[in-house]
Amino acid sequence: MKITLKDIIDLEYLVDLDHDVTDPEDTLKKRDREIYSSIGPGITKNGPLVLHWIKARRAQVFKESDNPAMLPGALFNILYNHMAMLLVICGLVLGGTIVSSFLAYHGSHPINVTLFTCVFIILPFMLSFFSLIPMVLYPFKVSKQGQSPFNLTHSMIASLMIKGLAAVFKIIEWAGFSRYTDTSDLIELIYGFRLRTFTPYLYWPLFILTSLFSMGFSLGTLLGALFRVLVRDMAFGWQSTVLSSDQIMFSIVSWMAKPWSWLFSTGWGHPGFEQIQGTRIILKDGISVLATQDLVSWWPFLCLGILCYAVFPRLFLIACGALFQKRRLSRFNFEEQRYQDIIHRMTQPLLAIQPEETPLDPVAAASEESPLPGKHAGTIDSDFPSTGALDSGPESVLLLSTEVFSPQAVERVKAEVFSLTRKTVRAVHDISFDFERDKHLLDLTALSQTDLIIVAQEAWQPPIKGLLHFFTQLVQSLQGKPSLQLLLTGTADRPDLSLAADHPDLDTWQQAVARLQQPNISIQRFEGHDS
Repeated sequence: MKITLKDIIDLEYLVDLDHDVTDPEDTLKKRDREIYSSIGPGITKNGPLVLHWIKARRAQVFKESDNPAMLPGALFNILYNHMAMLLVICGLVLGGTIVSSFLAYHGSHPINVTLFTCVFIILPFMLSFFSLIPMVLYPFKVSKQGQSPFNLTHSMIASLMIKGLAAVFKIIEWAGFSRYTDTSDLIELIYGFRLRTFTPYLYWPLFILTSLFSMGFSLGTLLGALFRVLVRDMAFGWQSTVLSSDQIMFSIVSWMAKPWSWLFSTGWGHPGFEQIQGTRIILKDGISVLATQDLVSWWPFLCLGILCYAVFPRLFLIACGALFQKRRLSRFNFEEQRYQDIIHRMTQPLLAIQPEETPLDPVAAASEESPLPGKHAGTIDSDFPSTGALDSGPESVLLLSTEVFSPQAVERVKAEVFSLTRKTVRAVHDISFDFERDKHLLDLTALSQTDLIIVAQEAWQPPIKGLLHFFTQLVQSLQGKPSLQLLLTGTADRPDLSLAADHPDLDTWQQAVARLQQPNISIQRFEGHDS
């Protein structure tokens, strides 16, 4: 069961829908647990679990909607398929029209083979060759900062496909779009995520679209040339100021005809030496001295040249683009925290296990000495090293400021992390939220090898640019792996660190993190499982 681009688009859309749920703890957990219960036994991997979740959520959205409409993934597939057909048809018409105009023969001047070969054979082949460069450089073009590798051509096609074609379908009230209440939602979804989630997955589909247009153009020139040859009396000749030798011209033609020379003999697959001599155009002599059988000997070479050097390379590029897209989709990262949240809700029993803890008196807690021998408030237990290799297995690393969180608060945060993620905290790091200072204290190599990084943060503190910049720098330094989850808590000097689901500070943080356009940074609130 493989994930598709349609699944990815719907997944992002459905995850966004969950943000609008009024009571996410009970509602989402119960819903996803029911989805998990409907799945057959034996499915334990992240990918199949998420795919089953997408399938079940699609059915639920259609069932719950009063006016069922297509989800964005299905709409994108329709737009893409129609755009592909439109580009092929446009290429066929344009190529056939141009080659028909080029082959307009009036009996006085033969068709210039040299110019025809350069325009309709060599130029498309060179464009196909340069199109191979993205296949080599694409892994390096996707920058670590998440910048889009879309070039101008791909951006224009994306705009035409998503905006232009969708608008046309709505104007003609096409069935699928007439049921979709707001096509702008799809436009916002695709363009909003293009610099983040969809950048690696949209590149190759748009690359295939450009190749389909080029293939349609070359196929149109081939069909147009064959039609002209069948219905008109054509004469071909060659002339060049630079290529003045018949032998050089014969060598070039013979070399170009090698791909099909095993199938067609000289004189049929390409002109022979005598035929090349007999079709050289000399302006002062005209064409009256040239033999008719020589003048018509070029058309098989030209048609086979278009087929081998223009049509086949584009077919090869389309096949390679499909293969690269398949490989890209096979590496879809199901380990990102927002997908792990889905899996956690599906697999976690509804009855959470609460760790036993003696209620703390606020006054006593404020004056209580640290229970750790040889330590004072604001330090980290030596059982949780600040650097070094981390243990194997499901694990997380906790980052926080010991000036804010006391040792008792750290313990409560650790218990909450395990309850939320089912990942044991293997290390706790004291940070200052200054990346230049913290990167010398943190072992970034060890951090990149863990499963999840949790940053405990008091929700009342505003998400200022300095904090957001720190989170972005940290994720980029780890090259997007692992995910970073901000655990928003209540005031750290209180025994109860929980944060209400409707707390206004939570919404402020969610909006600020969303503007970062970093898919590996997510928000989680302290729900108070350890209370």
